[in-house]
Amino acid sequence: MNNSLDNCMDKVYNIILVWLNYHTRIMKRFIVAILSVFLMVSCSDSKYDFDFKSTSQALDCYQSFCDETKGKEIAHSEDVVSVLKEWKEVRDTVLSFLQKDSAYYAHSWILSRYSSIDDSIRSRLLNMVLEKNFSLKDVAVIKRGSSVYSKDVDVTASVAGILPFFSRLDSIPLYHADKNKVLSRYRDFLQSAKKKGCGNAGELKDFVREEDRIFRTFLYNLAEMSGENLSDITKGTEEICNSIFKSASQGKIDSKTTLLIMSCRSNRRILLNAETCIESLRKHRKLSLSQKKAYYWMAIQPFVSIDQLGWAALSDEQFCRICEAADEIHRLDRNSHVSKDLENVSHMVNLILKLYLTSY
Repeated sequence: MNNSLDNCMDKVYNIILVWLNYHTRIMKRFIVAILSVFLMVSCSDSKYDFDFKSTSQALDCYQSFCDETKGKEIAHSEDVVSVLKEWKEVRDTVLSFLQKDSAYYAHSWILSRYSSIDDSIRSRLLNMVLEKNFSLKDVAVIKRGSSVYSKDVDVTASVAGILPFFSRLDSIPLYHADKNKVLSRYRDFLQSAKKKGCGNAGELKDFVREEDRIFRTFLYNLAEMSGENLSDITKGTEEICNSIFKSASQGKIDSKTTLLIMSCRSNRRILLNAETCIESLRKHRKLSLSQKKAYYWMAIQPFVSIDQLGWAALSDEQFCRICEAADEIHRLDRNSHVSKDLENVSHMVNLILKLYLTSY
């Protein structure tokens, strides 16, 4: 009986993670074409003032920064943000100069030396960061502060125009529906949305608004979802998201607006799901190991799954809620609400930071 329940909870857990993380896969394909708009704006206002005369001079500059990292002091998460932003500025400027020189492509030693310096910097920063006892809240501070879009004026302005729409979603009440009714409504909604499509920003917002209401109702009934086959809902959501991004790539919907709306949508879903799972861990003392595992992994998704654009698209209120979630997860860990059979939260923090810095 317990094994059957565990298997059911594992299925629900895996499907929900697919829902929460699917945007990452499709947005990465879409992001190549669209984020160039943001990046062109950023590059046109470049503050870089490096006056390199040669490839060797550019590489020497990068080596100097590498040498300086030895004396960097990292005591707080804000220090990590500062170092990462400085690193990105120097690295981007050096690499931009190198790639303009035909010798960069003709002589392997240039790329080899650049890569060697880059690896040394990353290794030193990893060692400095991982020796500190950072928390999940520190992870949030580091990721938000070091996002490549955190100071992008165009992104900030666009997000400011979109966030009020998402704030108003909280005023829409849940459906009065039990497990069976909400699943039926979810399936009917997805079928209807797939037929209708999203041909403009208004229709996209209509889709997000109704989906959000049903998703929140689903989360309200999350504890009752054991054993339910949700693969058709997952597939339907994927198909609609693909259709939305296809419409944007074809110019039917403004690409920047689409990208930011879908990023804000993902942020909201990840955060709502995490808060629901944290509350379940806090209140329900008799959860099975499989349930604890599912709720624990979904609780830490904000710190794992939100991408760089997503961190820049968070409202201040959402960021505060993520920090509150971080504190609550650590409290649950200390009070043994999270099973000792699961990964220690402090260990997970280091894994998350290592993954982030390795790919930064």
